[in-house]
This record gives sequence, C-alpha cells and structure tokens, in this order.
Amino acid sequence: MALCQKVMKDTGLSEEEFYPFLTVAGDLIDRGGGGRKVVDFCREHQIHVVMGNHEKMLIDFSSGHNRGGPDYMKNGGRYYFAEFGSSDDEMQAMDDQIQWMKRLPYIIPYPEARNAEGRILVVTHSWLGDVDFMTPLTDQAKEKLIWNRPYSRNGGKPFEDEKVTDIPGLFNVFGHSYLQEPEISDWHANLDGGVFVTKWAEENKVEALPGMDKLNMLQFPEMKIWTQESID
Repeated sequence: MALCQKVMKDTGLSEEEFYPFLTVAGDLIDRGGGGRKVVDFCREHQIHVVMGNHEKMLIDFSSGHNRGGPDYMKNGGRYYFAEFGSSDDEMQAMDDQIQWMKRLPYIIPYPEARNAEGRILVVTHSWLGDVDFMTPLTDQAKEKLIWNRPYSRNGGKPFEDEKVTDIPGLFNVFGHSYLQEPEISDWHANLDGGVFVTKWAEENKVEALPGMDKLNMLQFPEMKIWTQESID
C-alpha cells in the first residue's frame, strides 16, 4: 500500500488511473502479518494478481490436499490464519478470500503492452521457463509457474547459471526467488526484493543477506523501478 501511494504521489496518477494497470506477481499472504489486509486491498481495487505458490498452498491446505501442511504453516501459513478469529463471520471472511484466490490466473499476458523491441509483457509468479502459455495449462505446467527456481539459491545470479533463457517475443516479469537488487535483461525482470527476509532469518536463527526487505515495482515499458523498504 505504501509503494502504491509513493508511485501515485510521484506520478500524479489517481487511483482510477493507476490501479487498473497494476499487476501483482503473487504471494500476497504468509510473509509476515497483514496478508488478509493485502488480499482485501487487491479485491477492493480490482488489482490484477497471478497465483503464487503461497496462495496455492493455502488453497490445498484448506481443501485437505496439502502434501506438506506442517511445512506450509512453518513457512508463513500461521501468519495468515492468525489474522482471523473463530466466529462464523470470521470463518466466512477467510473462505471468501480463499474462493477468490482459487480464481487467480497462473499467467497474465498483455498483448497490448509491448516494449520497443515489440516484446509482449507476460506476468507470472515464477519464471515462465519452458511453459507454453498459448496452450491450455496442464497441472504440471501450473506447478512450474509457481515453483520454478532458475537460480542456484535464493539470492543467486541466474546469468552465472545461464538458466533464465530468452523466450522470443515475450518479456516475462516474475518474482518468487529473491535477489538483493531487481534483475532486468532484454527478456525478463525478477522483482522479488525479499521483503520478508530479515524477519524470517531472525526467526530461523540464520544470517540474512544484506540489501533485502524491499518491495519492487516495474513501470513497463519504461523499465523504471520503484522501491519501498519494508515497514512491517
């Protein structure tokens, strides 16, 4: 919310001019408190959102199909559930959010949004990789779109690994694997700034990488980066 307010203030755009063109690359929930509020915010303003692995884990968990329920709770699910009470109204509010999440697309292509090279903007949670977004998505392809990690580790550099390859005609914006700085090439942008990393590292008694705890936004096709440091 702070990042949106910063962009609107700097650009002079109104909410009506800004929110219809905003897309969020998934993982609205679990990474610290406030996920319930973020989901309501996106629903209220009809912001475009793609499915993230955390939304999918919540959907599976709530349906009794989660393969790693304890692992999901350890990796942030407990934050989301703690934001709801036990009354019927609170349980209905949670179910309303989960039903909304079930309808999230795994890919949002914007054929009308092209850069100077004519590449079409495509937003996914993780790297589009070898998934053909022009054909119906299989369950396996959907898993790739929320779990692909083309990096050697969180905070790694894909160009060293040569794993984030060019997909001709497309410009893929994604997150999922956090980096110390946004990474942009001629064909992709990973914007994940690890907004939760320091808190997560403290809880798990490990050393956090420096330069994290940022939320990044890309203005396309101008390729301007907007950044908001964590205020949680």
